[in-house]
Amino acid sequence: MASKIDLIGNDEEYVPLMFEILQDKLQGLHMYNPDIFAGIPNLKFTSLRLLHIEACMLDPDLYLSKLDMFPYTPIEILVLSGSDTHKSDSTFVLDQFTRLRSLRKLVFYGVDSTFSAPEDYLEACRDHQVECLYRYKPSLEELMKL
Repeated sequence: MASKIDLIGNDEEYVPLMFEILQDKLQGLHMYNPDIFAGIPNLKFTSLRLLHIEACMLDPDLYLSKLDMFPYTPIEILVLSGSDTHKSDSTFVLDQFTRLRSLRKLVFYGVDSTFSAPEDYLEACRDHQVECLYRYKPSLEELMKL
C-alpha cells in the first residue's frame, strides 16, 4: 500500500522510480495530487485494487486527464470524499463506472450516518452493480479489507 502520496520539493525525481518498481505489486493507493502521474507514462498497475483520491471533485477535469492509466488496472474499490459529491458535477464519478471495469465498491469517506450520496450516483451504482459504502475516517488498511 502507498498512502498519501504527494509531491514535495524534488520528489519528482523519486516518485516515478518508486511507481515503476511497485507497478506490479501495489494494491492500494491514497493520493492527494494527480500531478504525481505527470511524466510517468506507460505504467500498468496490475495489482491495484483500491484507489483513494482526495479532492477530485474540486477539479474533476484535471483528475480525468491524469488518470488515463487506471482503466487498465483491476481497481475494485474507489474511495472519494462524500462532502465533495454535493459540491460538484457528477460527471467525474459517473465516468469512472465505464473507465474502471472491475469497480465493485464506491466508498464515500468523511461522512456520518445521515449522509446519502446524490441520486445520480446511487442510480449509477445500481446500474453497474457497484456497492455504495459510507465511512467516517477509514484507514487505508480498513479500506483494503472491504
